[in-house]
Formats: sequence, structure tokens, C-alpha cells
Amino acid sequence: MQKKNLFTLVILLICQITFGQVSGNAVYSNQNNQYRLDLNANQTKLVGNTGILVSGNVLMNVPADYYIAIIGASEEAITPPKAYQKLNRRINNFNSKLKAIGIPASNIYIDATTQNRIYEHFSEGNYIEEKVMGFEIKKNIHIRYERPEQLEEILIKAADEGIYDLVKVDYVVEDVEKIYDQLFEAAIKTIEKKRDRYLKLMNYTARKHPFLHSEQMNIVYPKDAYRKYQAFSTSNWTATSLNKNRLPVKTARKMETFYFSKVDPVGFDKVINRGTLEPPVQFILHLQIQYDFE
Repeated sequence: MQKKNLFTLVILLICQITFGQVSGNAVYSNQNNQYRLDLNANQTKLVGNTGILVSGNVLMNVPADYYIAIIGASEEAITPPKAYQKLNRRINNFNSKLKAIGIPASNIYIDATTQNRIYEHFSEGNYIEEKVMGFEIKKNIHIRYERPEQLEEILIKAADEGIYDLVKVDYVVEDVEKIYDQLFEAAIKTIEKKRDRYLKLMNYTARKHPFLHSEQMNIVYPKDAYRKYQAFSTSNWTATSLNKNRLPVKTARKMETFYFSKVDPVGFDKVINRGTLEPPVQFILHLQIQYDFE
């Protein structure tokens, strides 16, 4: 019972959300959230001369139970009704194609996001005036699917209707309590093993009732684990030596490569599902228990 209550407390403290974001254009916006374990948090420490503080750090890679892709669609027209009519026709066609590849209507949700006016500038005698030239409607299409390989089919069908913007993909993990139980048990086993080792070394015995010093649970979503780089080599030139006539310079487009980088396992006492190939949602538990000497 105490363990269940502790789980509830942890969930409330970290505002638990069971969605991991991966892929999609959202990956361009976040390159600095790489999680790193504080190695100092994994040290076994003496508590004065009265006891020891023992830590257990466990990392668990968890494949998603299912996925939710969010795809953005937009349409422009002279009036909002015409824009809605055109956009809804394209979305309805897309939905029909999704049904044909095994995705039912119950797994699709349409979210209307924005309705904006479109402005253009026109020359009016001796001044330039900005005028409304139409309206832009945007909607997001939320699609739940079960297998990773279905995403490619979804994007192809979307492109058939002029829908190209893959905003993000959420990795959904349902049974967080089960994962917490596994992390907790693994951390306790690690802590007890460390405790026995150090008590034997110091020739001490511990009291029967330990104290919970601290606990912290973290979740690293795949979105935060993607990194990018550019690999290219270019000539070393200066504008004065090779461009004496100050011609406009058109640089070549350098491709960006994205790759998935898991949390570094260095410093963890145990890594569960270490060899997962699919980008997982990564659950981390830090647990510290204090044992007083008899």
C-alpha cells in the first residue's frame, strides 16, 4: 500500500504525461534537451558516523503501445466558406484513403486551429496600401496507428491530397504504473546489494527500518533525443581574393542529418531493454535510501 501511495505522489510531482514525441517537423525546434545523469547522485555516502546513504539509478527503454501522428493541412481562398469547402474536401478524401489502408474513422480526429486573413501590398498612386486578399484556414489531423511502418503509408496518402506537414508523432505508453513497479523493484535490489557490500566492508550492521531520502522519476521523449548535424567540406576562400568584382554569392544547400541518440547509460546501475532498436520512451528512476548503523 505504501508503495502504491508513493507511486501516486511521484506521478503528481512530475506532472506525468505518457506521450513521447518523435519525428515530424517539431524535431527542428529542439536540439538542447539531451538528458544526462548527474553522476554525483549515484554516490554512496556516509551520513556523519551514524549511517550510509545508498543510491539506485535505473533506466528503462519502453516501446510505444501505439502512435498518434499530427499532420497539418491548410487552404487559401477569397472567403472563409470557400476555404473551408476546399480544405474539407481534401481532408475527406484523405480520410477515405486512410480507411482503405486499415485506419478507421474512430482513429482520426480533426482539430481546427487557425483562420487568418491574407494581406498583399498594392501601389496606389504615390503610396503603397496593404489590403485583404483572402483567408487561410488551417486544421490538424490527428491519426492513431498501431505499427511504425504505417506512418509511411499515411504520409503518401496525405501527399496525394496536397497535405505535407508532419507536425509530430506521439509515442504513447499506457501502463505507466507497471513500468514504475519494475523500476522501483530494480532500484531496490541494486540498493540492497550495495548496502550489503559496504556494511560487510565496514563490519557494520544496519537497523531494520531504513529511511527514504529521495526519489525522482524522469521521462525522456524521443523528440528530445534527436540530434542533427551537417557533414560537408568547402573551400577556404575570401571575398577579396576570389570575388574582386563583389559578385553575389550563391551558397550550396547543405543537407541536415537527424539521428536518434538515447540517454547515455553511463552511471546507471541497471538498464532494462538496453538493445531496443525502435526509438523508445525512456523512463528513469533515481532512488536514495538511508540506512542507520546499529
